[in-house]
Amino acid sequence: MKRYDEALAAGEQALAKARAINNAQFEAACLHLLGLTLNKLNRPQEAFARFQESMAIKEKIGDHAGQASSLNEIGKLLGDVGQFDAAMKFFQQAIAIFYELNNPVKVAITLENIGGCFEFQGHFSEALEKYQESLRLTQQYCGPQDVEHVQNHIARVKGKVKSQ
Repeated sequence: MKRYDEALAAGEQALAKARAINNAQFEAACLHLLGLTLNKLNRPQEAFARFQESMAIKEKIGDHAGQASSLNEIGKLLGDVGQFDAAMKFFQQAIAIFYELNNPVKVAITLENIGGCFEFQGHFSEALEKYQESLRLTQQYCGPQDVEHVQNHIARVKGKVKSQ
């Protein structure tokens, strides 16, 4: 936790500098990283606020990939606290942008996140479908560790389907 506390302090300093020099892209990046750090410190409400601030700036400056990344992080955060319907809305927005940007790696990651959301709700067939979609893209565009990671999700969900 100490390292995250240190990262948080450094992130706040960087954010202050970004604002002082009026650099919106740097500010958005700092806010996003602060959101990640706050989430690791189990401070989801503060993380959510930072991600939203980051997303709004990215939208304003036309950083669509960054905006989608913030949407994806908000979706993960909401899923972590059990707000699955809200999480899905953010994932759907993120994946639409990633498809539009033709970014198959980010599409695969978002499909994996959607699969996780379905899995945690006990919707195993939907989870399996999303994980398999993610796997197809991961096999094409990512490394073997990423492929193995998604395959582990698939194996776990198949085990849950069999036990039903």
